[in-house]
Amino acid sequence: TSGLSVTYSSSNANVLQVDPTTGEITALAGGSHIAVTATQSGDDKYNEALAITRYFTVISKMDATVVTTLSETETNTLTMGDAPASIGSNATLTMDDFSITGNEAEYVTISFANNTLNITPAKAGGTVTITLTREEDNSYNALSKKFRIQVQGPALTLSQDAKPDVRFPGTEYREVTLSRTLPAGLSTIALPFNTTVEAIAGEGYDPDKDWIAQLSVATYNSHDGWSLYFEKIETGNLQANQPYILHLGQETTPPVFQQVTVETPEPAERSATGGASGYEDWKMVANYEPHLGMEGKYGVVNADNCLKIGDAGSFLRGLTAAIMAPATVQQEAPRCRFVVTGELNAILDEDAAAAATPETEYFDLHGRRISGTARGIHIARDKNGSVRKVLAR
Repeated sequence: TSGLSVTYSSSNANVLQVDPTTGEITALAGGSHIAVTATQSGDDKYNEALAITRYFTVISKMDATVVTTLSETETNTLTMGDAPASIGSNATLTMDDFSITGNEAEYVTISFANNTLNITPAKAGGTVTITLTREEDNSYNALSKKFRIQVQGPALTLSQDAKPDVRFPGTEYREVTLSRTLPAGLSTIALPFNTTVEAIAGEGYDPDKDWIAQLSVATYNSHDGWSLYFEKIETGNLQANQPYILHLGQETTPPVFQQVTVETPEPAERSATGGASGYEDWKMVANYEPHLGMEGKYGVVNADNCLKIGDAGSFLRGLTAAIMAPATVQQEAPRCRFVVTGELNAILDEDAAAAATPETEYFDLHGRRISGTARGIHIARDKNGSVRKVLAR
């Protein structure tokens, strides 16, 4: 009230600057316990005033930074089965700081914990956009970041020594590697996804030499014993989990399949559809077990073009197929011929070919010798040993 001038000062002008005449305070940096003092000198009428000091703590605003491995400039690719990606910050975040678009099909699942948004890839596709926007406050400057995410299908390696680990059944896998060298000639195959002979054979595909066949007819006669007829699949398509005989013209290195939908590896079986009594007890079964016991079961044809029955202690590796014989056949272990019908001439064992008569012989689907003039579907065996299906009207 004296009207005398007041002078202001700061104990640390580098942190807190004070105008000496107006007392206006400007914060320049962070610091604590900064004294601002106001003084007033006396004159011939007033004594010097008592100094007044107030103490201040200056909070320096920090830049809010993001903690993540995701790129801001590129589309981030996540793979199903990978560990979650995360977005965190040195500033306190809430779920409301994030907005998510493009996730209507639930390509990713989201969770929030410990100041961090976690993004788990769940379904191939996208693009999902995650925007992080945080307003400025007393401690942090404003923050705005945007991340684009696309989820890709998983990869899978199939080995004959391990049961397939299909973590996402019904999902399109971006790549499946069949860790198996497929030999030239005959073998068996079973895969948990649809594919084609062309994809297996690769660049050297030859439709005359590369084909698949499935069990069709089982016949019996006293001369030959059982004969199993395998019908060629003309389209060349392999269905998921189905067992097949595979024939390749040349050895094939481990094939890689792109963008295939992988199913749960559940062994399916294919029974004979006709033939002698008991034909339905002959079954070809897809095998995914790496050590399937083969005693009493039949594998690929041996050097004599006869189905080979497994001995005690023998086993079959995975991604293959075995042929199950009726119980009586397993006990008797008779000779079993392997015959492929269709465009390809059949493969016969040498003994049966030598025993053929000079003329063409005809058999019904039960393996009984008949006249070629009988009406219906027959199996014709020529002098040179070739076998084919014929239709007599």
